[in-house]
Amino acid sequence: MRGLRALTIAATLALPLATTLGLPTVAHATRVTGYATGVIATYTETDANGALVFGLDETQLMGEAVLITFAYDTALAPADSDPGPETGRYESTDPGLDWLDLAIEVNGITHDLLGANRRVVVRDTASFPDDFLQIAIESFFEDNSSPTRVRRREFLDFIEFFDEATLDSDILPTSFFTDEIFPTGNSANFRINDADYDTLAGETTYSRYVAFEIDLTQISISPVPEPGSATLLALGLIALAGIRRR
Repeated sequence: MRGLRALTIAATLALPLATTLGLPTVAHATRVTGYATGVIATYTETDANGALVFGLDETQLMGEAVLITFAYDTALAPADSDPGPETGRYESTDPGLDWLDLAIEVNGITHDLLGANRRVVVRDTASFPDDFLQIAIESFFEDNSSPTRVRRREFLDFIEFFDEATLDSDILPTSFFTDEIFPTGNSANFRINDADYDTLAGETTYSRYVAFEIDLTQISISPVPEPGSATLLALGLIALAGIRRR
């Protein structure tokens, strides 16, 4: 109880002291990190060059554990484009708007999604239990200007369904845990679809196709403490120590 009381007093002292010193006084964290785990349910991979994304073939990867990590910044996220009160749709196609990160790890190998098409969808309903969070990143490139047509496409998306009381309207969530998700229906999809086609020869010169279907079993998400918040707490503790010495 003494420790809690000290932290409470420190927090009370921090704001006026930071204001006096001219330091930033951010009240809450905006960056959120999370993870989801599961196993590979179906898997297909073909590559003309024989390079496997995660170092194992189809038979070895079936049932393999998967870790998906993500992070988004609620302050940098685009505005909700869905006008309804139950669904929030936050999506962007600007490669310079770095508000969402997504990666998949299998067999100790991490693959980062670097696409410009980024999307988070939040649905919070009051009438039936299908509240969900969906996160996706997609990259797509196509060049038909030369005799060789080039296409590169890659995406990862996952969806988690929640208890009705978990999400807070259609805003981007900042915390929840595995025990608040439904045990079924949670899944992820990972795709790579690349091809080079020689229009003069009339043949495909390179192709790569990867498809994962993943059954998700756990998820957790929490806000990242901001430097401003940590600074405020440190200032408060310093002030408290000074008061006690007097």
